[in-house]
Amino acid sequence: MNRRFAYRQRIRQELRKRFREYLCKLRNFSQSEKEDVIKEGEIVLIGDTNSKRIYWPLAKVMKLIPGRDGRVRVVEVLTEGGSFLRPVQRLYPLEVSGPDRAAWQKRNTKTVGDRV
Repeated sequence: MNRRFAYRQRIRQELRKRFREYLCKLRNFSQSEKEDVIKEGEIVLIGDTNSKRIYWPLAKVMKLIPGRDGRVRVVEVLTEGGSFLRPVQRLYPLEVSGPDRAAWQKRNTKTVGDRV
């Protein structure tokens, strides 16, 4: 029984470690992109300086709200607690989707030579 508990604890710690790595890479990727990457229907993490990244809430982008200059500055997001307005700077998209996915994969994958 103790071995099983220790095994489950180790698996849980490994999962948490991998998820933290993923969130760190996700945050760096999101900050490196200068163009508008948020689109309606995307799933995002809402950044919060008062809590750890692993506890950031998930949300779905419902509506993009452009500023006077035409650039999207604020987004309406839907969380389990309701609908909120959040600045784009605080949103971190989980994955690249649509036509941008191929370009993102090309940039972030290593090419391996074909073996005969």
